[in-house]
Amino acid sequence: MKKILAFAFVLTMAVGLIACGKKEEAPVETPAPVETPKPEAPAETPVPEEEPAEEEESAGNMWVRQTNGDQVQSYLTGEWVDKSVGDTRPIAYVFNNAQAACPQTGISRSGVIYEAPVEGYMTRLMGVMEEWQDLKKIGSVRSCRDYFVQFALEFDAIYCHYGQAVYALDLLSKDYVNNVSGLASSGAGYPGDIVYYRTSDRKAPHNCYASGEGIMKGIDKLGYSMDYDKEYTGKLGFVSEGETADMSGGQSGKVIKPGYPVNKPTFEYNESDGLYYRSQYGGKQIDDMTGKQLAVKNVILQYCYADTRDAKGYWWVDSHTGGPMRYFSDGKVIEGTWERGEDDTDSGHYYDQNGNELLLNQGKTWICIISATDAGEVHWE
Repeated sequence: MKKILAFAFVLTMAVGLIACGKKEEAPVETPAPVETPKPEAPAETPVPEEEPAEEEESAGNMWVRQTNGDQVQSYLTGEWVDKSVGDTRPIAYVFNNAQAACPQTGISRSGVIYEAPVEGYMTRLMGVMEEWQDLKKIGSVRSCRDYFVQFALEFDAIYCHYGQAVYALDLLSKDYVNNVSGLASSGAGYPGDIVYYRTSDRKAPHNCYASGEGIMKGIDKLGYSMDYDKEYTGKLGFVSEGETADMSGGQSGKVIKPGYPVNKPTFEYNESDGLYYRSQYGGKQIDDMTGKQLAVKNVILQYCYADTRDAKGYWWVDSHTGGPMRYFSDGKVIEGTWERGEDDTDSGHYYDQNGNELLLNQGKTWICIISATDAGEVHWE
């Protein structure tokens, strides 16, 4: 059921999303007060024809997740993966996105990537990953912001970070938050001495990494389950095998500029493979592990109430109220809305303009969190 606030927000945004403007360059990020200084995803596996697929359906999510023998559709991409992968909780890993920390390592393993502003209008990334155990180097890792934890909870993910802003401490202490931190001051979730390590090739705080083996040791030490909660049914919905998302009536959406003023990212659509290729800081954004440019099938712009919460520029983002969204895929863009329940453990969903759940094309998704007041900075063509 659509929230009244969400409708009011959509009407307000209708004018704001058309506006244009230029934001002043933001200062370099300052550390949080409490911090101290697969190769590409495997190719889709076809469904065996001789064995009918089982279906899972939930009241909160209209998407029908299919299983077939030893294969299951991924909660992150909708693609077929081994059950040992698809039925295991993912991690949500906080990637440093300062220019001095690029290129990141291991980020291309993410099925879903979140991007949102932090202090000084820099952005930080969170990769939701279901295949990470074999990685030797993931990062560099940075500190927690409470809204990233809230987004991670939508995937029932184990949250990996190194320290946190003071505003996140209360949320991290909740029994429903499973986090693996690198700092003892994080309270619950501190096995950092066996999870994270520093390299000599970059200066702190841009040189802290973890390995898949180390993360697993931390999870074991903290006693977290690797099984999805029995009530979990997924956040994203996907089209069926061999089908494509309904983009009818959509505008051209081949170049996307989310409007973040520091890294100035863009996504450019490649018709030959149907993917959006990511650039920032004036060049291609690559994974240092593969040497390849990051590319995703879907890009979502999710507009949220947001504002700075103190003189130091720490952000508050409303991850519950709902509002407008835009979905880009196959070189087009359509408009819709997003909704989420009041509890942190609720998973939000996306809807088209007719109120139907939005089913995405199978593949990786990049979600940009846009402050409602910055909607006029977003451009596409």
